[in-house]
Amino acid sequence: IMDHVTDSDGHEFATRADLAYSFDSPWLNTLKAGVRYADREQTVRWTTYNWANVVNNWSNYDANNYYITGSAFPDQNAYGIHTFDSHFFGGDVTNITDGVFFNINNLKDRAGFANTFDAAHYQPQYVGGGNSNTWTPICHRAGEDSRCFLPAEIADVSEKTKAAYIQLKFGGPEATIFNGVTVVGNIGVRYVETVNESTGGVNYHNTTTYDADPITAGTGGAPDHPSITYYVPGVIGTPPAVTADPITDPDGYAAEVAARNAYVNNPANWTEDRAFAATVSTALQTASVTHKNWLPSFNVRFGLTDQWFLRFAASKAMSRPDIGNLKAYTSVSMSLPNTASSTYDCDPSTGAFNCDSSGNIVSTRIKYTANANNPYLKPITADQFDLSIENYFSQTGSFTFTGFYKQFHDYITYGKYVKEFTNAGITRPVEVSGPVNAAGGAIKGFEIAYQTFFDSLPSPWNGLGIQANFTKLKNDGIESTGVVVNSGDGSSGQTGGGTSVAALGFTKLPLEGLSDTTYNLVGMFEKGKWSARMAYNWRSKYLVTRQDCCVAFPIWQRAAGYLDGRVAYRINDNVEVSLEGTNLLDTETVLMQ
Repeated sequence: IMDHVTDSDGHEFATRADLAYSFDSPWLNTLKAGVRYADREQTVRWTTYNWANVVNNWSNYDANNYYITGSAFPDQNAYGIHTFDSHFFGGDVTNITDGVFFNINNLKDRAGFANTFDAAHYQPQYVGGGNSNTWTPICHRAGEDSRCFLPAEIADVSEKTKAAYIQLKFGGPEATIFNGVTVVGNIGVRYVETVNESTGGVNYHNTTTYDADPITAGTGGAPDHPSITYYVPGVIGTPPAVTADPITDPDGYAAEVAARNAYVNNPANWTEDRAFAATVSTALQTASVTHKNWLPSFNVRFGLTDQWFLRFAASKAMSRPDIGNLKAYTSVSMSLPNTASSTYDCDPSTGAFNCDSSGNIVSTRIKYTANANNPYLKPITADQFDLSIENYFSQTGSFTFTGFYKQFHDYITYGKYVKEFTNAGITRPVEVSGPVNAAGGAIKGFEIAYQTFFDSLPSPWNGLGIQANFTKLKNDGIESTGVVVNSGDGSSGQTGGGTSVAALGFTKLPLEGLSDTTYNLVGMFEKGKWSARMAYNWRSKYLVTRQDCCVAFPIWQRAAGYLDGRVAYRINDNVEVSLEGTNLLDTETVLMQ
């Protein structure tokens, strides 16, 4: 089961002012200037994904052994057993024959369901550790507001932008060079100042089961250091027991629960790591950053003849990050090392323990990871250049050839970095995963386009026409930072799924969504009240996403072409009837991973 709550709102205000001055000159056309202002604000309320197992994963189960709190279901009417027939999984073989489903009326009763399965209500003796599968529903967690959000789950994000520009338009039919070559274009610059401010916090969402008892080395499969005693990070000592019956002795039961919780929740009874990773929400913190960007541009077109033109463009462009990526929200998790015998060593990369210079175990090595947004993200900028030759050989016909180049800066991608966090007075390094600015990324290539109607054909065939274009590009991606490394079968770790295969890492991938080769061919008919189009669009393989949600491998879409069509009849100037068909060749979209 999993519960999750979102409840967000926002607003935007924008205004602008422009002025222009026209020149009475063949070379100077218009001088324009203007200012812009925009204020965007969002309050993003977003809880953690609150998972727990319904069924004990590692044991056979029957009607009295469904797990949500480490014991049998408290409400035997809350679930049922469904036996899968031959239609399940398309008739293929599975390793299960039946499974659990909840009574739908129980699921609809959110408050009742939460009360039933809340660990704090049903199994309070397990609060603070000792049970491997307790679950506290959202809206039952300590420290929530009236909407069921912890402070760190409420992010206020604002983006204020100020901009000013000036542009000079020049040239025209009478501005000529080199014996009749006309010149027309513009040159300008825009200054943009962006202030991002984000208020949020950090969740220390720890679900680790703690062992309160010391482990003596040399016994019970522990490392072969007979003189060393060490603690799995957890509660020091033994919390008071809860033995009173909640039905026959509710007062005694409540008092014992309170005493145990007071002990468990007292930081003095925790180890440092236990204190650091406690499931709490930090106080609100605000991140503020200002980005300043100058964006020049230059465009010019030379009229070589009445039909042939040469065009050149150079500019710097900017694209701001999605405002959702600017949330100041971090969720820190704790993980203990693998307890297999091969990890009982002090190797800094594979060992389970920190050791002194003599090789004696000092403490358990714990890894802290986090998923976070990034309020300090810079806008993506790009230097872009285009050079084209254009021929307009008739009123409806043209041929163009364009070369282009675009170099990105501060491209936003998914990466990892190490940052120190402090909780309960304890500071630990945390490996953070989330959006980051990265270097690299470029696109270069060319495009050829042709369009014409066959006006010289006899009627009605003179309504026929074609459009065609072909694009070829080279796509240089960015260097990935901290990509997840998985085994060949997609499982986590070096030897996931019981196989010993070389881990695969992808550190150099192209930019997403761009095919190396693309072409489009369109047949057209425009005559009187009738119009029709038949379009075939083809593109080569392209990258859909660098890392998917679950096994962190890239996903590609296989090369494919699609045929679409449309025919329309215009009854009058205001009414048209059309028939459209999409994917007439029944092309399948094939994803590859």
